[in-house]
Amino acid sequence: MIENDPLEPFSGVSIAISAPVMEPFSYAVPESLRSRVQIGSRVLVPFNRRRLAGYVVEKVSETPDFTLKEIEDVLDPEPLFHPRMVPLFKWIADYYRHPLGMVIHSSLPGEPFKSAMLTEKGKAFLDGRLFDSEEIRILHWIDNHLGKKLPWPMKKIYPLKDKGDTLF
Repeated sequence: MIENDPLEPFSGVSIAISAPVMEPFSYAVPESLRSRVQIGSRVLVPFNRRRLAGYVVEKVSETPDFTLKEIEDVLDPEPLFHPRMVPLFKWIADYYRHPLGMVIHSSLPGEPFKSAMLTEKGKAFLDGRLFDSEEIRILHWIDNHLGKKLPWPMKKIYPLKDKGDTLF
């Protein structure tokens, strides 16, 4: 495992997805994000036909024999946890047979998660619509401010999540 040394070269990262999957997934890091990606960073990644948040748990120096998908964005200005926390998170995940990304998500304070992003359904709903309702204004704001703290009370956001338009 490579520590958070910005000068240390790495070819990819191991991401614990905040979803019910047991193993971390490998992703490539685009050059434009390389300086911002650290162990403990929360990132946005493509996962099947969705975009999910995940946590960087390892920097990898070996190049695999296949093409990796790239991470899309770093969601926070600073890492959310120290690299020395990763072995503890892995131990908890193994001991309780719980997905690593969900262990990390549950272990962190709630404040960083008061952000949202649009699902594909939400993007399709917004396509070509004007700002004619508060719901559409909120969805447009979320689409243009990915990873930012939501300026509305959660009671206005939860109905959008229930419809499948947003993801926390």
